[in-house]
Amino acid sequence: MKKKLMVFMMASVLVVGFALGASASPILERISAHLNWSISFVIDGNNWVPTDQNNEKLAPITYQNTTYLPIRAVSEALGVAVDWDQQTQTISLGEGTESVPVTSEEVKVGYSAFTTVDKRYTVQQGKDYQSGIVLESINSAAKNISLLPANKYQTVNLTLAAIDADKDIRVQVIAGETVLKDVTLTVGQPLQEVNLEIGGIQELKVEAVAAPGSSEKLFITGDYQ
Repeated sequence: MKKKLMVFMMASVLVVGFALGASASPILERISAHLNWSISFVIDGNNWVPTDQNNEKLAPITYQNTTYLPIRAVSEALGVAVDWDQQTQTISLGEGTESVPVTSEEVKVGYSAFTTVDKRYTVQQGKDYQSGIVLESINSAAKNISLLPANKYQTVNLTLAAIDADKDIRVQVIAGETVLKDVTLTVGQPLQEVNLEIGGIQELKVEAVAAPGSSEKLFITGDYQ
C-alpha cells in the first residue's frame, strides 16, 4: 500500500483536480485553462482512459504547462482510496486512522441475508463483534451479499464465522471478476479472519456455498480503514 501511495503522490504534479466537490470551498480563484483531448495515459504498460462516475471520458486540463485530472479517477486507477469530507473541505488519501464497521456503509442483501446487532449472532467464540450480516440457507447453490466500500477505504478486515455448522462452508470474497480470497470454514475451524487491500474497489461480493442438501448459516462482520 505504501508503494502505491508513494507512486500516487509522485504523480500529484499531474493529478490535482478536485472532482470531489472542492468547488464548494470558500476560497476560489478564477483561472483560464484548456481541456486537452490530445493527451493519452499509460499505467503499468497499459493504456488508460480517465472516466468520471458515469463512465464518461474525462479530458485533462492544461494550465500553466501543468496537466490536471480529477483525483478520484486517478486514485481508482492506482488502487488508492480517496474520500471527501464536505464539512472540513478535506480530501483523504489511502488508509484512514480510524476503523469503520462494514455495516456503517451500504450492504446489499437478498432474501436469504440480513444485517443484525443481535448478540445471538454477533457473539462468536466469546467475542462480541457488535454488528454484522447473517447469510442463511447456504447449500450447493451459491448465496451472497455485497459490501460497498465505494473506494473510500484502503483495507478491509473481515471476520467470517460459520454458525452451528454441520458441513464445511466455502467462502469467496470477490471484486468484479477477481477472487480476492478463497477460504473454507470447517466444523473444527468455523471462524477465520480475512485482511484485504481494497483501494480502488467499489463493491465486494462475499459468496458462500456448502454441500448439497445442507442449510448452513454464515456470520460476516469486519471493519474498513
